[in-house]
Amino acid sequence: MSRWAWIQSVFKLSSRTKIVGTDLQGNVYLEEIREGSRPRRTVKMSQGIKCDQYSPEAIPPAWTRWLQGLTSAPPTHEELLDREQQGVLLKEKVLQLERKEAQQQAQMLSDKAQTSGRVKAVEHASAPSFRSEGESREDPTSTGKTFQPATWQPGSKQES
Repeated sequence: MSRWAWIQSVFKLSSRTKIVGTDLQGNVYLEEIREGSRPRRTVKMSQGIKCDQYSPEAIPPAWTRWLQGLTSAPPTHEELLDREQQGVLLKEKVLQLERKEAQQQAQMLSDKAQTSGRVKAVEHASAPSFRSEGESREDPTSTGKTFQPATWQPGSKQES
């Protein structure tokens, strides 16, 4: 029995079906050439997963694109390894950012706990706490560095 005949018997392939490649999990990707229509692309799952147990994570995105006919050439093992390495690096960067953010939040909370009661809360520039007692202006005044916003009163002036 030739090697091709053995592969055909194992995967129950027709004479027009060829094995295109495998992924890093051992899944086998097949393509059946059909006359008058586009090729039928399928996958034989290595874990023996049945249709009702399927999850999208079981097939790499590069092979999914090939199965859906979005790419004509199947991905190579080098491409799959590069993509996997990129995923590992991305996960490491995300973990580093999450740790850094947690440290910053902890620092902010400890700073806030130390300064609470000593510092007046910062409010919006038009809030009364930015004006001296009894001061209310209709027009803004500005002498460069000492700009103070004016108080807006509805209907107090005609708009031009």
